[in-house]
Amino acid sequence: MTRLSPAFKPLLAALLVTLMQIAMAVGLLAPDGPLSYRYSSLIQHDSYWFMNIVDRGYQTIVPPINHKVMEVSNVAFFPAYPAIAAVLRYGLHFDTDSALLITAQMAAWGFWSYFFLLCSRWDLSPALQFFGALSIIAHPAAFFLIAGYSESLFLMALLGFIYWSSAEGRAAKALAVLHGIVMSATRIVGLLCAAFPVVRSVFAKGWRGWPGPRAWFHDHASAIGLTFAATLGALTFFVCCQLRWGHWDIYMLTQAAGWGIVPDYLAVFKPSSYRWLVPALNNPTEASQMSMTLGALLFGIIALCELLPAIRRLAGWPTRAGIYFCAAVIYCISVSGVACVGMESMLRYEFCVHALIVLAVVNFLGQLHKSPIFLRAFGMAAAVLVSAASGILPGEIGSRSMKTKVAIIGAGPAGLTAGYLLSKEGIKVTILEADPVYVGGISRTATYKGFHFDIGGHRFFSKSKAVEDLWTEILPNDMLVRPRSSRIFYGGKFFSYPLKPFEALLKLGIFKSVLCVLSWLKARVFPIRDPRNFEEWVSNQFGRRLFNTFFKSYTEKVWGMSCREISADWAAQRIKGLSLGSAIKNALLPQRYNGDR
Repeated sequence: MTRLSPAFKPLLAALLVTLMQIAMAVGLLAPDGPLSYRYSSLIQHDSYWFMNIVDRGYQTIVPPINHKVMEVSNVAFFPAYPAIAAVLRYGLHFDTDSALLITAQMAAWGFWSYFFLLCSRWDLSPALQFFGALSIIAHPAAFFLIAGYSESLFLMALLGFIYWSSAEGRAAKALAVLHGIVMSATRIVGLLCAAFPVVRSVFAKGWRGWPGPRAWFHDHASAIGLTFAATLGALTFFVCCQLRWGHWDIYMLTQAAGWGIVPDYLAVFKPSSYRWLVPALNNPTEASQMSMTLGALLFGIIALCELLPAIRRLAGWPTRAGIYFCAAVIYCISVSGVACVGMESMLRYEFCVHALIVLAVVNFLGQLHKSPIFLRAFGMAAAVLVSAASGILPGEIGSRSMKTKVAIIGAGPAGLTAGYLLSKEGIKVTILEADPVYVGGISRTATYKGFHFDIGGHRFFSKSKAVEDLWTEILPNDMLVRPRSSRIFYGGKFFSYPLKPFEALLKLGIFKSVLCVLSWLKARVFPIRDPRNFEEWVSNQFGRRLFNTFFKSYTEKVWGMSCREISADWAAQRIKGLSLGSAIKNALLPQRYNGDR
């Protein structure tokens, strides 16, 4: 009879837990619709930033834009998660959203695999392993393990780093380095978590007085080497940022500019950072604020228990000390980062702390020969209560951002703008475009025989401040202010557009000019009531003769349709409210010209 590998059961258990999480999210939390739509709804919020990085690579201006605009500055996330998803996207030709979800869910399987592998190494009972897994799954933010976020990759790399760095052999150390690099390239806090081997080594060898720096480094050389190697993921990212943008800290600058993140490293010591009132069950912000308070209380309880001499003598203390260290630095760095934004997203960050503490606690319980009955009862009661709470937040997350999906017809400026604004709100958008090559509608640039042509001039003007603000937001440094210089070629001569009356008078001749003025006077005396299209509106403003002479052929050539098919509202916007009368007035009393963009 063939004996199964010792890793088979942990890997199988991990796969079953991961599939169960996906099934619960898709079956219970996702909005109604086809299975593919339910699955794709796991892409939300930060997932769109990761999608942008996968599709476009890192892009930013220096200094970064002062609000969240992924098309301008997207260097607000570490590279490991989008880099692995990009391998699936371009190597195996997955859709970007599918690549992100598969990456996150494979990493979730890896996280659970290392959880059960550590439990197996510690020879924990199946009941204790079940209790530990249930305690993690029951956390309200466990949903993010299988959504399009980097939580699962970071936790998988961290637990893998813990698992292999505490094992013997060169292969184990090499795997520890690999996991450590991924860990520090996924989250900035991975830089500090890389110190796990040093902390474990210090507690394993005990404190026998300070031997001096050289002897201390010699005693812990292997652990220090692992720690340094594990930081290479983040350090490589910083070096690349320095070489490309001249700022190794462009990630921090983008966080500060776009998200308003100004770290307060003393936030954990400030009473104002803690919330003591029970949060509303459907309020994720209050739940995030409360999670900080609960995290601090949990650390206090653990410190009281672990510092008892009788408990410290139990096996496994150095490993638990290293795990507590990682949990503490994640907690402190997370609090310092989100304290300035009302603890927003703290519940998600605290989930990583929660998973590590559960891992350490099951290790602690496994050292007891027989757990007191009240301790087991208390643990099961806590798991039930947290499970009940966990059904609230993911449901709220789903109702807030997973229930809306919008289809937009046409990838012109209006369609792209609508999709951009909706996606900023976390709404999943699909834009349908008939052209197999181009987007941008008439604002695109076409290429013909190596030459680039604009479909009309690439400039815009608007009476709407909201429109002005939007384009200034998207193109902060690429928006150019230039004097308008348009010409109509008519009768072998160039005429300014908008028309300059005296120039037109000289180039058209006295006879034609008088007819144009008379035509305009007739339009003023007998206007078309309620003009409905471009032809009627321009005839009212400039007269029928000028319309037929200049506007009709010019407009139909540029827009490719009859002037009767273009609305009067569009004409009023496009021609900026001019008339022949106002043009004559402006010519006689010229005003300063500010230019078009």
